[in-house]
Amino acid sequence: REVSLLNQEIIIEKMQSAVESKLRSTSEAMLFQEKVVDPTSSSPVATTKDSSINTSASGMKSQKVPVSKMVRTDSRDPAGRLHAYLQVKPPSNYEQSSSLTSVRSSIRQRRNPKESVDLTSIEELIDDIEKNCHSVLLDIVTHCTYIGMADDVFALLQHNTQLYLANVVNLSKELMYQQVLRRFAHFNAIQLSDPAPLLELIMMALKEEDLDPECNEKDELKEKIAEMNTELLKTKTEMLEEYFCIYVDSDGN
Repeated sequence: REVSLLNQEIIIEKMQSAVESKLRSTSEAMLFQEKVVDPTSSSPVATTKDSSINTSASGMKSQKVPVSKMVRTDSRDPAGRLHAYLQVKPPSNYEQSSSLTSVRSSIRQRRNPKESVDLTSIEELIDDIEKNCHSVLLDIVTHCTYIGMADDVFALLQHNTQLYLANVVNLSKELMYQQVLRRFAHFNAIQLSDPAPLLELIMMALKEEDLDPECNEKDELKEKIAEMNTELLKTKTEMLEEYFCIYVDSDGN
């Protein structure tokens, strides 16, 4: 949708000088006006060719935005490159900014709790992830800038001067898996206004996986499977609540 050139000012200047030299060479006696764009207004201001043009042009050149500000080079700037051109007023109230910082830090701690669960199995799985971690890929994912979706599955990411196609589905699965391991036994509970019956939920899951949903022959078998699994989960209520923050009552809700 959009193409940004790295050194667009240089390209524009070269094109401008080429056109200008052609116009100058056609007739030495021809007089014409050069337009100098005033950075403070949106409309160009026409001025006659004189020495003032050179001074204003040189002044504009000195105020050029650095190249690094015009391309996606720094993923650590969450505001994006357009914010480099906006003048943001300093916050009048210090307490507001400090409260915002505290909220952000609490969210980070909640998402990534420092205290890991004291389970050997979970520690082994986390160690396995860290041992098999690819350092180059980790750096790309950590410091990349999201550009946009290429289609339903692939996203465009930029890292330094490289452009990558990333499979969002695979990345999301890996992210969720690692998040579940690192937040094990530290999940946040969601209170449902109407408790959901386990029996119905399991039936919905079985019908979702059924290749032939119109066939009613397996309904009795599905009901038995749902009943057995409901009773099984009811016996594991203590573990489900402690490790996954899922509370199941005595009625199987």
